[in-house]
Amino acid sequence: MKTIFDPKQNRLDYGELLFPPNEYALEKALSTTYSLDLQTLVAATNALGLGEATDAELAKNPINLLYALQKVTDKMLVFCDSSQIHAVQENKRNRFLGLIEKAIVPVSLPPKWGMKDYPSFHPKCWILQFRHVKHANRLKYRLIVMSRNLTFDRSWDVSVSLDGYETNEPTVDAQTQRLIGFVDFLKNQIEKKDPLIDSKYRFIDELTAGLAKAKFKTDRGDFVDFEFLPIGTGALDINRDALFADHNISSITVMSPFVSKSVIDRLLCRKNGYNAQKLITRESELYKIKDLPRYFSVFCLKDQIIDGEEITSEAGNDSNNNEDIHAKMYLTQKTNGTKYLYLGSMNASENGANRNVELLVKLSSVNYAPFDFAEELGLWESSGMFQEKDFSDFKPVETEDVEDEFNKKLKWLCHLNMSAVVVENINGIFDVEISVPDYQADGFKMQISPFFAKGIVMDIEPFFVIKNLTSNQLSEFYTISTTLSKSRGAEHIIKIPTSNMPDDREKNIITSIISSKKKLSEYIAFILGDDALTSFVEDIVDVLEGDFDEKSASKRPDSSDEMMPIYERMLKTAVTNPDRIKEIESVIKMIDDESIVTPEFKKMYETFKNTLKL
Repeated sequence: MKTIFDPKQNRLDYGELLFPPNEYALEKALSTTYSLDLQTLVAATNALGLGEATDAELAKNPINLLYALQKVTDKMLVFCDSSQIHAVQENKRNRFLGLIEKAIVPVSLPPKWGMKDYPSFHPKCWILQFRHVKHANRLKYRLIVMSRNLTFDRSWDVSVSLDGYETNEPTVDAQTQRLIGFVDFLKNQIEKKDPLIDSKYRFIDELTAGLAKAKFKTDRGDFVDFEFLPIGTGALDINRDALFADHNISSITVMSPFVSKSVIDRLLCRKNGYNAQKLITRESELYKIKDLPRYFSVFCLKDQIIDGEEITSEAGNDSNNNEDIHAKMYLTQKTNGTKYLYLGSMNASENGANRNVELLVKLSSVNYAPFDFAEELGLWESSGMFQEKDFSDFKPVETEDVEDEFNKKLKWLCHLNMSAVVVENINGIFDVEISVPDYQADGFKMQISPFFAKGIVMDIEPFFVIKNLTSNQLSEFYTISTTLSKSRGAEHIIKIPTSNMPDDREKNIITSIISSKKKLSEYIAFILGDDALTSFVEDIVDVLEGDFDEKSASKRPDSSDEMMPIYERMLKTAVTNPDRIKEIESVIKMIDDESIVTPEFKKMYETFKNTLKL
């Protein structure tokens, strides 16, 4: 089990959880998150595709990043709440974000019976499938369940990582079957109007076929068993689990950043004794429980921790990051000694237990006392991080009503049957016709902007047209905004299913990045994995130049000799990792500009393919 907890010693790079095992490469990745930061997702592809930390120097090179995205985006689906894609500053909307667009599946859950508000899609997990680079029939799996959203947030979170291996026959393991049921639920959330629905269905069907032969295990001997607990999908009712329904629980600790009085009442008012029942939460939540009986103690992070750990950048600049509890954990011990640890996305709130879609992992132990585990994580005052609170005098934290109204209106907007159609005009210019049936402003003005088109802002209406966009400005992403007050506004991104997108849109994104011989040579060198990268790039540049006149011939070998180092490296790569040769070819086919991919290089590459009968 991994924890993202101690900011100085046990803080994990999110990407480390995603690294492929040694000698394995990513085959499929399915992720779920409530809120999504697009730049975080781009960074995560480095871990999945390159096995590099999200903040590594390698991950900052645009050519390397392009390679990672090329490797991963067709192997990945990311499900998120449709109203929770974070806005991106205009000066940071780079073309890379256009490549991950097809991998994102926004989820809009229908209202539950008898409830007015829309529930949230709130699970946080990764389901990863890896294939051996030399033995294609060998598969490994990893399930990561966490409290962390797919964002750069630095709040205190937890995660559990379970490794899985392939069995020879379909498994009858109940936990794997429950996981497959969760994935099938996700499949049903894909928009029927999604232009890529067939490929996404096929992706999920192939993943579930593999999971049907998988068996998962914990990596700690302290835990003897586990259960997957998908909540809100119809698979189970968490209220019937021992966490809520077992009256033989002798001690319990709840860690939850957000709470409801009714849920805390059921969990912690069991009259087992003040010291046997503990709640760790945010100070801003204490007013909600101030009227409950004092059957439990309450702890919050100390102010100096919340105000932000000191971070020193490479440049020597200090900055503070506000952070607080975001982990969701439930530690219980029964009177017979059985102990359980629940981790995942569910808050101790009515929304978490009864409305949202959530995911927990329940770990069982016979040797490991939950409160020893809590002490190990540093949850008590002795750690210097937490302090006990008297929660009787706390009052509600004031929020801006207009901001709440925007969030509700945005969720409502995402549940409308929105669609878009691209209409091609002349000279490579496009219009986008957007339909938002049943839209009514109701006095609350919301505006929409094409994600990649600066300066275009329009009021949302039941039908409107965004005119005169180039191919590079087309996207299914749109920024939705409103004005909260004279001094501030609010923005989020939505994704609108769009038909009739130009076939060459992705090609245009890639060629805008590989825009010169030097960029192409860096890309090829990176794919071929040359250790002496700089000198090898220079060799490729020489070949791409194709400038072998008499003057230069007197100073260096002829063109065939000039290409020999690259040719030999490609032969070696074709034997050790043939998929990389296919990756080179896919990019070469996209670049029509002979000033970048010269006739000489194409001739050499064709000779190479014919030699190996590729």
